[in-house]
Amino acid sequence: MIVEVAATLSPKSAIIDGEAIVLNGKGVSDFHSLRSAMRWAPDRIIFVAFDLLHLDGVNLRPAPLLERRESCSNSSGLPRA
Repeated sequence: MIVEVAATLSPKSAIIDGEAIVLNGKGVSDFHSLRSAMRWAPDRIIFVAFDLLHLDGVNLRPAPLLERRESCSNSSGLPRA
């Protein structure tokens, strides 16, 4: 599912720092549920983007973190932590 969503994004290339998670019944990230979901319920896996490090040939690491996080939210269409 993550690969399919990534294929629909508008940037031609990007390095996005993030984490794949699965939420438990209380809405909290649960590592054991993630391990299970990888095999039995991959549609439950969510990618949460933390940072946008590189976008379409431009190294964004020198920019302040808050600017990169805003760019991440605007560019990717992915949930942000």
